[in-house]
Amino acid sequence: MIVGSVLVADRYIKAVAGEDATKNSKGKIFEANFNANDIITIALKSDASRTELEEAYLEALHQLRKRHPGIKALSAGSCVSLKSCVTDDRNVTDPDLSGYGVISNNAMHASWEGANLYALSTKVFPEIADDIYVRADVSLAAMGEFYWRLKEKKLASFDEMHRYGNKDLTVLLRNITMSYVKLSADVNGAFIYNGNLFGGKNHPFLSLIRPRRMEQFVDAERKYIRDDFPGVCVFHRDCYSGLISVGALERRLSESQETRSLVELPSSHGVWGILAYYTAQLCMAIIATHVPSLIVLGGRLVKDQANPAWPKNDIIEKVRTRLAEEIKTKMPDYPELHRPDGFIQEAACQWPVLYGGLIFSIKHDGEISYLHNHHAG
Repeated sequence: MIVGSVLVADRYIKAVAGEDATKNSKGKIFEANFNANDIITIALKSDASRTELEEAYLEALHQLRKRHPGIKALSAGSCVSLKSCVTDDRNVTDPDLSGYGVISNNAMHASWEGANLYALSTKVFPEIADDIYVRADVSLAAMGEFYWRLKEKKLASFDEMHRYGNKDLTVLLRNITMSYVKLSADVNGAFIYNGNLFGGKNHPFLSLIRPRRMEQFVDAERKYIRDDFPGVCVFHRDCYSGLISVGALERRLSESQETRSLVELPSSHGVWGILAYYTAQLCMAIIATHVPSLIVLGGRLVKDQANPAWPKNDIIEKVRTRLAEEIKTKMPDYPELHRPDGFIQEAACQWPVLYGGLIFSIKHDGEISYLHNHHAG
């Protein structure tokens, strides 16, 4: 079976097709094969209008259909918030009547509001309208990262494999929970439990949280210096996206009269310490609410696919160090902190959203009733 995956990012639209390579007869361990050289890329201007977004999205899908006319299911991931991503909200007969897959008011691309990714997808693939899914990009990234790690045997620590994996792989899935944190043009996260997305009425909005402000003790001056950066989010000012998104870090540099760009900064620059401080705080909130086995950091501030040489900020080690300080007095016995390969890890899948879209398409094709009944998408 051939399935498709689309990513709507702030700088481009990417699309790819892949083949269902699931080997387990019970349909639990999902895999997909795809060729990275086959990825379709349509560039977007930084100030692209809704019309330009819709035209680029349709162009990507038309190219995808031309290359792979036999696609049986399609998943799309959006970098901006959606009015609804609950599959039961779809109106297959009249997609424009539902909020499913419709971009909502957002801070990153306000002009995109109202663009209906589901309706646009059905125009190009009308015959699979029942098998087109739209989710937040971070949700598909979490799905892609989880199943990529499972395939590559990078999901569980050795101790977890010994405890659970030798019994039954379904036991391993029940006991391994993973959180994925996106650090990019915005900040968000998603959670995987039992191999499924943990979700409710919509996708997560972690960037809505306002963190505790950073304070540094300067011993030579015997005083605390508090982070007084106002934030850049047009809705919340100093939420996580407002403080540590790409745009927020660039504004910090501009206001400090730093002439170098983020790409040019050494790992010792203070802006990376700020990123690590707030990221560790977000990880602490995730631990307190979801107690995961693993937290994966992805996104442009961790590894930029368009610029592989950047960033050289040692962000994984910085967050690990900072998190250890956060957690030692609150949850000192949290066992996952001691996994030898690290509780905080960099994304292992090169294209997690695209791979996650392929997996999501395959899973829904095979487990529609199960996933719908449990609202696992």
